[in-house]
Amino acid sequence: MGKAIVVKGRIADLLGFVRLVPLRRGKIRAASPVSLPDDPVNATVRLMHPRTMRLRVVSVKQETESTKTFTLAPDPSRGTERLATFRAGQYLNVKVPVDGRAVTRNYSLSSTPTEAAAGVYRITIRRKKGGYATERIFGEWREGTILESSGPVGTFFYEGLRDRRRLVALAGGCGITPIYSMARDLVERNADVQVTILYGVRDSRDVIFRDGLAELERSHGDRVKVHLIASEPEAGWTGPTGFITAELIGRLAGAVHEASFFICGPQAMYTFLDGELAKLKIPRRLMRRELFGEIDEAAKLPGFPAGNASRTYVLKVHIADETLEVPASGGETILVALERAGLEPPSRCRSGECGWCRARLIKGDLFVSPMHDGRRIADRKFQWVHPCSSYPLSDLEMRVNRSL
Repeated sequence: MGKAIVVKGRIADLLGFVRLVPLRRGKIRAASPVSLPDDPVNATVRLMHPRTMRLRVVSVKQETESTKTFTLAPDPSRGTERLATFRAGQYLNVKVPVDGRAVTRNYSLSSTPTEAAAGVYRITIRRKKGGYATERIFGEWREGTILESSGPVGTFFYEGLRDRRRLVALAGGCGITPIYSMARDLVERNADVQVTILYGVRDSRDVIFRDGLAELERSHGDRVKVHLIASEPEAGWTGPTGFITAELIGRLAGAVHEASFFICGPQAMYTFLDGELAKLKIPRRLMRRELFGEIDEAAKLPGFPAGNASRTYVLKVHIADETLEVPASGGETILVALERAGLEPPSRCRSGECGWCRARLIKGDLFVSPMHDGRRIADRKFQWVHPCSSYPLSDLEMRVNRSL
C-alpha cells in the first residue's frame, strides 16, 4: 500500500505557499555566483529546433521533366554540425538568393527522419515556368551549392494520439512529397497504420517517385495502397482518369468514415476537394491540409476586387531605423513587394498561418485572403496583418520587422 495523501486544508496550504517565497530567496542567495556556461536544456532545444541551418547540396536527381530532388547535408564549416530531427510531413523554409537579395520558399522534406539521423535531407522541387525562385534553383543549384534554411517546421504530420489508424492521403502534383515521406516513415517505424494514397497527375510522365511508390506497395501491400489518377491520360493508360472525386475516393479508399484524411496539392485542388469531401460528409476534424505557400492567382480569390491585380501602389515601409517607399502590385502579396525591394522580411509559411511575417498597418486599405487569414482576433482589431496573405488596395504605410 502506498502512503496516504493528506489534505491539510485551505489555510494550511495557503500558509505553505507563502513560505515558498522566502525559501526560494534563501536558495538563490546560497547558490554559486558562477552561472552555468550553457543551460543543457536550452542547448538540446537549439539542437533539435535550430533557427537556422547551413546546408550543402550533395547530389541532384531528375525525378520528372519538371521536378528534381536535392539531397542536402549539414555544412560544419558554417556552423551546422548535424541535421535537426523532424516529423515526416514537415518542410524547410529555404532562403533563395535572387538578384543579390534573398527570398524564402517552403519545400517539404521527401526523406524520412531515419535518413536525417544518418545525415541527409531530401527536398523535391517542381520547376514553375517563370517562377521567381524555382528558375534560379534549377539554373544554379548543383553539387556543392551552399544553402541556408530554417529548421524543420509545419504541423502536417501523422499523430497517433489524434489521427485514426486508417489514413487516406489525397495528393496532387508535387503534393506527393510530404505524403511519400509520411508513408515511408510509418512503414519504417512499423506503425499500426494503413495508408491509401490517391495521387492525381496530368499523365504518366508527371508521376514523381514512381519507383518508390511502387516499391512501397509491392513490399508493404498489406499497409500501403497507391492509386494513380490521370487528368489528361495518354494512350494506353489503364488506371482511373479525371479528378479525385467523392465517388472515386469512396471506391478506392473503402470505409472513408473510419479514416483520417491528409491533403496536399495545388490551390485549385483544395478548392475542388472541399466540395467532394463535403459530399462524403467527412468532418473537418479528420482533415489535415498542408499549407500551399504563395497564392498563384489572387484575382480568383473570393471577394478580390476586379481590376486590382493590374494596379500599382506605393508602400511606405518603416523597417528598423529606415523609412523607404517601394512599389506594390495589387496582384501580389505585400510580402512579395517587400522581397522585390530587397528588404528580406521574416517569413515562414507564406500562407497567412504562422504569423512569422506579422507587421503593423499604419495607414491604407488592403485585401486579406478569406481562405488564408490566420490572424488572431486582437490582431485584426489593432491592425496587425500577415503580409504573405495581404494585397494592397491603396497606397499603404506599414512597420515591418527585419529578419534576424
